[in-house]
Amino acid sequence: MNIGNIKIGHRLWIGFGIVIALLVVVATVAVTRINHINQMADSILKDRYVKVVMLSDIQEHQNNQARILRNAIISAKDPEQMKSWLAKVEPESTANTELFNKLKPMLRNPKGMALLEATVPRRAAYADARGKLIKLLEEGLVDEAGAYLLADFQTAQKDYFDGVHALTDVTGFGLLGHLMEVCKGSGVRATVNYADLPLLPRAREFVDAGHMTGASG
Repeated sequence: MNIGNIKIGHRLWIGFGIVIALLVVVATVAVTRINHINQMADSILKDRYVKVVMLSDIQEHQNNQARILRNAIISAKDPEQMKSWLAKVEPESTANTELFNKLKPMLRNPKGMALLEATVPRRAAYADARGKLIKLLEEGLVDEAGAYLLADFQTAQKDYFDGVHALTDVTGFGLLGHLMEVCKGSGVRATVNYADLPLLPRAREFVDAGHMTGASG
């Protein structure tokens, strides 16, 4: 059919229809990309970030226990002070039990679930070693406790701490890595305002001390 034979009014309607169709396509693509960005943002803020904070809290309670036990040995010449330090161990352990119980149903990645399961026997071995160390202190065997702390206890503690550290890999990239995923997948750009970013507890302290993740190097 020769387009020149089509009346001007019909041509305008055809052109208008094509424009409308193109607008619908553009709008559909835009909505799809916006939905994708929203889904990724929800995943980062409501799932991955929450798990990062929980794992950070678990590691903080681990480190607190290590400091408490060290201080208990240092203060062993004062039984009352040593006892006050040892009394702080159980609340830290209980806090971690609650965090692990909250974290378990949140992990849906097979690797993450396997790593979490692997920490169970490590944590049990650490708890046994910790109990033995506390018993030595309560029996007044300070020298033996110090030697045990630097030998068998240190091994169990490191194994447990390493197991929890491995769990941090489950959350994947940091903020910028996830943001890059969102931008690449959605074909958009993003600007990050550093001043508006929330920091994990003690994050600045560790960075200032030169402690950073392997991915940051």
